[in-house]
Amino acid sequence: MVRTDGAGGLSPTGHGAGLRRSPLRRWRRYLLPAVLLLLALPPALDAGRRLPASLAGVQAEALTATWKATGADADWEAALAARERQLTWFPDPVAQQRTARLLLDRAMQTGGRTGMAAPLLERARLLAEASLSRGPADGRVWALLAHLSFLREDDPFRTVDLLRLSILTSPADPGLAFWRVDLALRLRPYWGETVEELLQEQFRLAFAWAERDFVTLVLDRDALLAVQQAFPPGEALGRRFNEVAGDAVVRRLASP
Repeated sequence: MVRTDGAGGLSPTGHGAGLRRSPLRRWRRYLLPAVLLLLALPPALDAGRRLPASLAGVQAEALTATWKATGADADWEAALAARERQLTWFPDPVAQQRTARLLLDRAMQTGGRTGMAAPLLERARLLAEASLSRGPADGRVWALLAHLSFLREDDPFRTVDLLRLSILTSPADPGLAFWRVDLALRLRPYWGETVEELLQEQFRLAFAWAERDFVTLVLDRDALLAVQQAFPPGEALGRRFNEVAGDAVVRRLASP
């Protein structure tokens, strides 16, 4: 049975008029906004936590302290303390990587492998691995781990493998190539054909980035023949390499 409403339309009567929406259906419309709010809450809280640190200049302090950590009179303790404060507020992969590099540099200042350097190297390793877990394609972190592996006197084949991963993940960074070459020339007996092929382009990048520094490094490592095949004499870069290397060799022979 039906009845007409005031507008002349028909409306149901009887048991159909008694239907009501279930509580679940009424709350369904609020479910999506609630989920979105929950997802947005952690980043908002994190941003609120970081704001005082940003206002206090924690990141700028860390950058300035790191820049001052050079030379014989460097205040390494202040630099490391500033970096650790930055990590407290900004535990991101970049901050972890930079702190690890600072620790590595400090370890080199204190002897490189033993004594005071050991805890510095361990802390640097943990930070580098934490950074790597959030940025596995960052060639700088792989290079950092390779240098740490070398200083910790790990298996040299493992160190070379870390170096290989650094090249594969970031092959075209000239400054990073120079850093890789410095380590690679210390590990010549462990290269293998695959790594040796990868290093050819790294030699070329490093030379193009800093010609004289590269040749000096190669001569210091007694590795002129090891890198020379990366510079065919028929190419412009090869001719330039032979010119710079020849001048460097003549200067060394002429020096007392």
